[in-house]
Amino acid sequence: MSICWPGSRPARPILPTVSSEAGLRAARLRPGALAAALLALALCFGPAGAQTDPLFPAVDCAALWAAMATFRQVYAVDLADPGEAREMAGAFRDAAVRLNGGGGDGIDRTIARLRRAYVLLLEAYMLDGDRDSQDQYDWLMETCRRFAEEYDLPGHRDGRRGAAPADPLQH
Repeated sequence: MSICWPGSRPARPILPTVSSEAGLRAARLRPGALAAALLALALCFGPAGAQTDPLFPAVDCAALWAAMATFRQVYAVDLADPGEAREMAGAFRDAAVRLNGGGGDGIDRTIARLRRAYVLLLEAYMLDGDRDSQDQYDWLMETCRRFAEEYDLPGHRDGRRGAAPADPLQH
């Protein structure tokens, strides 16, 4: 057994396995359930944990930014334009399609499924102050920033060569 997060690249992001409808409801209804799920999922078992997902982190970043757009529409905590987050999500989605050889098979379904999980992550972090959720968010946002820089994604520069935009939730 080895710890796959933080510091290493998991085969799949930690949160998505909580994304079944029943799992989403249970995580939202029980305080600390999301944090417990993150901790439990942080452990990777055997050789399967060493396999990498060729669409990671593009699909997860698209889902995170789509979740950010939803969060911005629903809550007044983040006053930034949801349209900006949708554009960022679109850039990551397009990158995932390119990494998939141009085929979008299943990518939109995966993004939609992950988006629900990442909305829960944002709620736990921003509304409930959950430290584990903040750590997961920070790790994924940094992973997305690096990916965006590496692939020079549109909308992910602030005008200076090599500089990605600031974290939208840091105040």
